[in-house]
Amino acid sequence: MQRRTLTRARDLASFRDALVHRALAGGPLAARRRALIVPTRASGELLRQTIEAAALDAAEPSAFFVPELLTRDAWMTGLHAALPDAPPMLTPIERHVLFGRAARLAARRPSLGGAPFTIRPGLIAAMLAFYDELRRRQRTVRRFAGSLFDQLRVERGTDRGSEGLIHQTAYLGFAFLAYERLRGASGAMDEHMLRDVLLAEQPRLPYDEVVVAVADHPSDPRGLWPADFDLLGRLQGLAGLDIVMTDETHDAGLRERLEGEIPGITEVRHDRPAPPPMLVRPAADETPIAFVSRDREDELREVARHILAAAERTGGDLCDPVAIVFARPLPYLYLAQQVLGEARIPFQTFDALPLAAEPYAALLDLVLAVARSGGDRDATLAVLRSALVRFDEDGEPVALEDAAALAGVLSERRAVGTAESWPREVDAFFGDREMRRGLDRGRARRAAAAGAAVKQALDPFVTAGRSSDRLGCIGAFLRAHERLPEAGDAWRDRHARARAAVLGVLDGLARAFARHDDGPEEPRTPEAFTAQIRHAIEARTFTPAHGTSGVRLVDAVAARFGSFADVHLVGLVETDWPERPRRSIFYAGGLLTALAWPAETDQRRSELAAFRDLLGLASRTMALHAFELEGDAIVAPSPMLELARGLSSTTLEETSRRVFADEVLTTSGPVSGLEPAVAEWLALRRARPAIDTPAYSGFVAAQPPQPYRVSRVDRYVACPFKYFAESVLALPEERDEVSGLSPLERGTLLHELFERFYREWERQGRGEITPATLPDAMREFAAITRTLLVSLPEPDRALEETRLLGSIVARGVAERVFELEADAGSRIARRLLEFELVGAFPFPQVGGFKQKSIEIRGKADRIDVLENGSLRVVDYKLGRMPDIDESVQIAVYAHCAQQWLEREDRRPHPIESAMYLAFGDDRKLEGRLGSSTAPAPMAVLALAQKFADTTDAIERGEFPPRPRRPADCQWCTFAGVCRKEYPAENDGPADAV
Repeated sequence: MQRRTLTRARDLASFRDALVHRALAGGPLAARRRALIVPTRASGELLRQTIEAAALDAAEPSAFFVPELLTRDAWMTGLHAALPDAPPMLTPIERHVLFGRAARLAARRPSLGGAPFTIRPGLIAAMLAFYDELRRRQRTVRRFAGSLFDQLRVERGTDRGSEGLIHQTAYLGFAFLAYERLRGASGAMDEHMLRDVLLAEQPRLPYDEVVVAVADHPSDPRGLWPADFDLLGRLQGLAGLDIVMTDETHDAGLRERLEGEIPGITEVRHDRPAPPPMLVRPAADETPIAFVSRDREDELREVARHILAAAERTGGDLCDPVAIVFARPLPYLYLAQQVLGEARIPFQTFDALPLAAEPYAALLDLVLAVARSGGDRDATLAVLRSALVRFDEDGEPVALEDAAALAGVLSERRAVGTAESWPREVDAFFGDREMRRGLDRGRARRAAAAGAAVKQALDPFVTAGRSSDRLGCIGAFLRAHERLPEAGDAWRDRHARARAAVLGVLDGLARAFARHDDGPEEPRTPEAFTAQIRHAIEARTFTPAHGTSGVRLVDAVAARFGSFADVHLVGLVETDWPERPRRSIFYAGGLLTALAWPAETDQRRSELAAFRDLLGLASRTMALHAFELEGDAIVAPSPMLELARGLSSTTLEETSRRVFADEVLTTSGPVSGLEPAVAEWLALRRARPAIDTPAYSGFVAAQPPQPYRVSRVDRYVACPFKYFAESVLALPEERDEVSGLSPLERGTLLHELFERFYREWERQGRGEITPATLPDAMREFAAITRTLLVSLPEPDRALEETRLLGSIVARGVAERVFELEADAGSRIARRLLEFELVGAFPFPQVGGFKQKSIEIRGKADRIDVLENGSLRVVDYKLGRMPDIDESVQIAVYAHCAQQWLEREDRRPHPIESAMYLAFGDDRKLEGRLGSSTAPAPMAVLALAQKFADTTDAIERGEFPPRPRRPADCQWCTFAGVCRKEYPAENDGPADAV
């Protein structure tokens, strides 16, 4: 006859004491045949520590044995081991693969007309979880279908929603039955089959007694199910069954549910008198319940300050156990490494971390991107750059510099092919040269060969006929090229754990497909395999070792099993406490009530009961913490905070002690205890000049006179610091790669086209373009354009041809330029194309009373010498029209061209016009210098003087970050090195859209 006992404890201290009493009862021999079922592995570890501490603190310590502390899954595994000659258990991955096959088989049934939704890995997991819950609630597939059909029965054609749910129910029912058939044919079993076999065979169990220290669903998502309690009550080899719970859990409805699942249970009490903890609250707050911080990081910083202040009161040591308790582990487990580590507070963690967030899983994601795309450029280059893999070519490892050289070549070539074409692209780019545009042929060739080898190794992921072979090539690639951390590396152990978990998932998937779903009846796409792998990785966690002493970071479920003097409950906001209801994605809660699904009110009652228990977790003090911002969203405090208002409390004065680096290193006083590297940095920082030193604002030492490139001086006019970064510091411009021709390539193409056209037009003796000769000019330009564009890829060729020659909806660049010349009506005696202006030229200063000789380097795009000797100077701009009143480039070209020609032929050459042609400005193609009050010659002289004054400023070393239009800063390619210190009033009106 099985002994069944329900032990009620007043609070968590009594709950833990009852578990310790049951764990050690009967001595070591009895404990060896006893199992305690706990919610999580973290709960088991904390309970182990509690049992050991209690045994060692006993009045008469003696030898003891800690019984097995098992999660539900581990308990089921132990029961399976008790079956002689039992079939193997299906792994979670095998069940997912098997259910995926069942789902596809059900979708192909002629009577169904296909699945009601697209079958994806995430939905397969949800369907399997629904099936598991159905069976764990002791409902069969037939009863599931019958219950829902009865509730959804409608006259056909009258309710589309109900008909859709009927279709879904039929599909799910057939999928469940298909899974059960495939499971039976596989020669393995799952937990549902295991329960049936255990009850039928009643084997000798590894345990004589089981103590249940976990609630049921819905009280705890990690708890036991009705089928589990039923199994515990019907196992004949189990002599004793003890269920331990607090009064709060009992009153939240657990006792009523157990009456139906385990009849004949005897209730006993186990109380250990303990005073409630003192609630620590802020001193000056209108609602003195919780310490409210800005965000989670500031919240954890506040906790660290409290812990350090408490340690100072006891001589600087944490004498008593302290816990930080949270509902959502992930934000705090990651933040603790930064915040507590910086505060030098030792800590230990128990919760598992998501495998998908580890660097090795990110490497797998890169490899999958290469395999799925067949050697995509960006993905393959990312793999070559990864520090976690190694590739050897010609006896040398492929380095980051090699990958950078290859990336430069592919960018210059605008290569769109996959990795096997890269060696040809490299050879085509370099020709017979070893260096070109700063790129090294050997480096690029080595990386290109490695990229081609990567693609070849991963090709089976797309081409292999068997699913297991597709998955196997990924694991083989990682093992062949992985780069393990060096011995002594602090991350070596964590990397090894993550690596083992990732490769275990890949190997498990390959084995699962080989055993259960390797047939060719329905070939799957690479995207489907990628989704399968990612889903399997996202479903896995791993537990890195972190700390063996110090502050405990525990989740709210595991915290119940630990003994702590001081507790900090963190994350008390409405998004974390209470937990969001867990709803089915397939059916509304009302439809599932008939299948024993619990109501949301039951879950809420259980959560409130668990929180009341947590408020009494500490033996000394309890502090509550909340925050206001989650990312950019404002969050409200948890409504559960109201449950703490009745607790006895004391206030805590806020401490102004500097703890963290950003606080310590910004103080002006002496700082001690810093690491040598940090102390050296702080000394260097404090030794720097004052922030108002002119050098910090762009005023540097005088610069020697030099040959000036006119276009670069024009950049000084736009922003002195931009000139400084490009021409003095020689910083490279950060340019985004664009599809088609780059701006530089397009500008070069335009200049070459117009130069060729005008030379050919002059060679034919055609002179100026007139309205009569405009069609001839367009035909000639079109012929030259098509000849020059023939070497471009087809997409680029079509795009550039449309821009240059126009289409039925818009005029092209050439037509707009030729129309301007035809409308001008001037007779042209001579054209100077791509005319170089190199040498020293005099420039006026001080209103023309002073001359400055400046050596320049420039190239005027076009100078038309008219029949009367006057000059028309034209400069092409690929983008928008520059500021005519500020830009000096065209004025300098006109000023110097006039002097050069007058020296050449000893004739006067007045400036008739100086203009920009802005091909990228749809609003205005032509921009002429001068106005009715200040004709072109006067405007040229004024801007020539401005050019001379600008060179004086350059030579004085004045390069302040003062853009002419501050709005341009958002597009500046040197924004990363600019201090942007300029008055806000300099900002002009916004540009028109």
